[in-house]
Amino acid sequence: MKKATLAAVLAASIVAAPARGDDASNPPPLRMTTEPEAAAAAEPEEGERLAARAVKAPIGVAGLCAGLLVGVPVKIGHDVKAETRRMLDTLLDDFGGQRSFNNYLLAAPMAVPFGIASGTVVGLVRGVRTGTKYGYSRPFSAESMSLIEPED
Repeated sequence: MKKATLAAVLAASIVAAPARGDDASNPPPLRMTTEPEAAAAAEPEEGERLAARAVKAPIGVAGLCAGLLVGVPVKIGHDVKAETRRMLDTLLDDFGGQRSFNNYLLAAPMAVPFGIASGTVVGLVRGVRTGTKYGYSRPFSAESMSLIEPED
């Protein structure tokens, strides 16, 4: 009995479109759905968009946390090295511009504490900035974790 009912429902669901003045030799095409239903099926529903955003939100938050937890120490290490090198070059130029062992021996004890202090502050600021800027929009990317310099 159920098979007959299912067949009857399927047969009844396929109905011919109303005639538009065509003659009997040219019957109108069969339609399964109405045009508004087809248009609604083509566009994603508001609920589907909300679901897509709901899935992206935890990934973005996790990317933001990873960008801060990994990116800030990486950026601090990079900037400590860069600031130490910059101060060492400045001190070597102040000591006469020669790159001799004696000048390095005098400049290094002053350049390293400066590089550690200023590099930590600069790296902390830059790491937080890149981690928050790229952590949510591009989760787990090299830019969000400060592994490469962002292009913009």
